[in-house]
Amino acid sequence: MAGRKDRVEAVQLLRAVAAGTVALVHIAFGFADHIGSGLGLPRAFAGQAGQIAVAVFFVISGYVMVVSSSGLFGSHGAARYFWARRIIRIMPPYWLATMLLVGWLLFLGRDVEWIDLGRSLLLIPYWNGANDAQPLPMLWPGWTLFYEMVFYALFGVCLVAGRRAVPAFVCGAIAVLVIIGTLFEPHGALMFSLTRPVLLLFPCGVILAIWRSRGMALPPWLRWSAMISAFVAASLMQPPNGDWLGLAYVRWAGIPAVLLSVGALGGPLRLAGFRAVDRLGDASYALYLLHLPVAMVWIWIYVRVAAPLGSWGFVLSCLVLTYGVSLLFYRFVERPVTRALNRHLPHIGIGVDLNGGVDLNGRAEPPNGEPGSKGRPARS
Repeated sequence: MAGRKDRVEAVQLLRAVAAGTVALVHIAFGFADHIGSGLGLPRAFAGQAGQIAVAVFFVISGYVMVVSSSGLFGSHGAARYFWARRIIRIMPPYWLATMLLVGWLLFLGRDVEWIDLGRSLLLIPYWNGANDAQPLPMLWPGWTLFYEMVFYALFGVCLVAGRRAVPAFVCGAIAVLVIIGTLFEPHGALMFSLTRPVLLLFPCGVILAIWRSRGMALPPWLRWSAMISAFVAASLMQPPNGDWLGLAYVRWAGIPAVLLSVGALGGPLRLAGFRAVDRLGDASYALYLLHLPVAMVWIWIYVRVAAPLGSWGFVLSCLVLTYGVSLLFYRFVERPVTRALNRHLPHIGIGVDLNGGVDLNGRAEPPNGEPGSKGRPARS
């Protein structure tokens, strides 16, 4: 059976690749392609690659929540503890990144709708007029965090009932939301977002994690087949067009993402040079949040001092700068703030750190090798 190292290598690899893909696509086609004559590359596949990466994040979330919460199932106070830890993990870095963006917009003399800022900070979906396909917050990559929070809300309820209730409850609750959206087609931003079929990607990760926790693993040839099939599926699927985040989106971006996740997480994984991958995986959330404000600042500077290097020079320089800022942000801001806030939470007597690593047997280790006790086996 795979140990913690196997699980961490696969998850960290997927995190690093997914965040890097999203950042690359946005930097290249949201910024660099507008410098000079542009990059001269087709946008269609790049857009799909970015959305597949986002879908991979959703599958990973379902997987990681099951694995990292093994010692919480059936425990008194587990739901509140879980929700508090998730809010601490997700929201402060997002708030900081959003305020960095707002500060830069104000520096440029642009108007900021303060009501929209408040809704963005609270992850309340709203139609902003700049995009009619889906509600977007001011830091627009943050749209995914709304879906993360919806999943966390549902998953937290499962902790009280026990591990065996997770697949049925999560799948059932999300199915109900999707059916409501399909039948009634709500136009309000909140209900529209809450009922999108993209939520179906989270249970895929949940089911995969529970299957792996039973000691199951796919043979290498089948995992390689799944990963190859992901690229074949991506090339065959039609874009969702008007069905954004709907079933057509799930086919277009979700099926390749699930296949990639099965290939990476479906059994043991060994990586050469894992230390570098591990660091990039740790900084993946910072990279996801910060690449937009960093690119906005850098393009303002770049066109004034380095424009002759062209659009490709911007891509390379912006990627180097963004990765550097993200690694520093994780080490000196995100990680210390998360740990400091977590210390104020009441302990519930379970040796589980939702920001550290937990192997598939439910044994917990705090992050970065800090001393920690082993968690109790999960109760079902």
